[in-house]
Amino acid sequence: MIFLTGPHGAGKTTVAEMLSEYDFEYLDLGGILRRKHKVEAEDINFELWCQQKEKIFGPTFTDDIIVEEVKKHKERILSQLNSVQDLIIVGSRSFRGLKYIINKVGLFKNKKNVIIYIDAPISVLQRHYCLKEHKKISLKRFKELLGKDEKMGISTIIPYADIKILNDGSKKDLRAKVEEIFFFKLGYSRQK
Repeated sequence: MIFLTGPHGAGKTTVAEMLSEYDFEYLDLGGILRRKHKVEAEDINFELWCQQKEKIFGPTFTDDIIVEEVKKHKERILSQLNSVQDLIIVGSRSFRGLKYIINKVGLFKNKKNVIIYIDAPISVLQRHYCLKEHKKISLKRFKELLGKDEKMGISTIIPYADIKILNDGSKKDLRAKVEEIFFFKLGYSRQK
């Protein structure tokens, strides 16, 4: 599996969407948790829901939800005779959580798991975040959001990343970097 991680607005979803053109499937971890939250307790704040559940079920509560979803997705893909090259997991926010998921889920098609950390200058991060969320956010509020990522442990992933990508904000340059990494360095097929 390929684990795409990095701060809000770095381009993780953009990279996953680019790769879906080449028979990669991806799961958005944030989406998985938000769907579970909506079903269980839409009336309370998402962060508060996570905190409450972790107090009751322990610090791996959110990781356990993710593990079950990844396992289901992995099993579904493997039970169908389709041409998925690999499974891309988007959005881990700490090395502890990422390691937990990797240990519980294992390998996909006996391929080595790869951690890719995507980063960008803060102006690019903020612009991408605003475009994705369809709302404006001040630089001060955006820095607070990045601070939450830090509290969750986002920077603990950097030393363990197999590959680091710097997104300068150009989709064309990002695509070139991604294709170089996936088709030449990692050896995936370019066939669509």
